[in-house]
Amino acid sequence: MKRTAMTTANTKVSKTKDAEFDELVVEFKKSHKQATNMQNSMRVSFNSWNALKKQLETALSNADSAFSNDTTGSIIATNAMLAKEKIDVHEVSHI
Repeated sequence: MKRTAMTTANTKVSKTKDAEFDELVVEFKKSHKQATNMQNSMRVSFNSWNALKKQLETALSNADSAFSNDTTGSIIATNAMLAKEKIDVHEVSHI
């Protein structure tokens, strides 16, 4: 009888430890899944940011090129307008 009681007690302790371990495994799997999801989300955000950064760099480069190409034309057009309208250069110095 004593031996059966000890075996039963050991079995209960063993089951309790197994249950605790199983709970820990479940919690670990949940945490791992959450961490993986967060990592994937961060990767997507990072990739999106890089794509946006490249688009902005391209847009700035294009704008810079357009400005460089247009500056000479703008100066000529402005000079022509000033000459045509006979506006004193001092009057439009704020432009």
